[in-house]
Amino acid sequence: MKKNIALFLFLVTLTTIALANWQHSVYAGYFYYFAKHTKYEQIKDNSEFKIAVIGSKEMFQATRHMALSKNIDGKVIRVSDNSDIKHAEGAHILYLDASRIKDLSYAISFCEKNNILLVTNILGASHKGADIELWEDTDHNIRFSINDGACTKGHLELSSVLHNMSKSH
Repeated sequence: MKKNIALFLFLVTLTTIALANWQHSVYAGYFYYFAKHTKYEQIKDNSEFKIAVIGSKEMFQATRHMALSKNIDGKVIRVSDNSDIKHAEGAHILYLDASRIKDLSYAISFCEKNNILLVTNILGASHKGADIELWEDTDHNIRFSINDGACTKGHLELSSVLHNMSKSH
């Protein structure tokens, strides 16, 4: 009986880890899709496409793994794991994890000033000024919401493809 309980707990732990890794991989795939379908008004470094991840080592690793096999218009994707939003200057996309909710207001103003697409999984962030909010629906599908006003302020143009895929919650 004790072996069965131990095996059950082990399997539950593995399943939980696998689901978390799956979610990070889906988010990383979305980052790639957002990058392919966003136009930046201000020209950035033409040699590479930069994604800054703040607040999640797991998200950084999943995004870095995605970047190994992809490029954006022939540009290499460079992923940085930042602890400070100020170090994300020059990025094209900044992902702010929900664990860093206290930094949301600063991230919004920073990204707006620096022509950076702000993507986050902070609940309600798209209503507060984030460009894109990732969330999980009741069927455990990963969805995203777009804040057009925030994108306009940040001089970002998202394609109709993204708008057609986005959902509200």
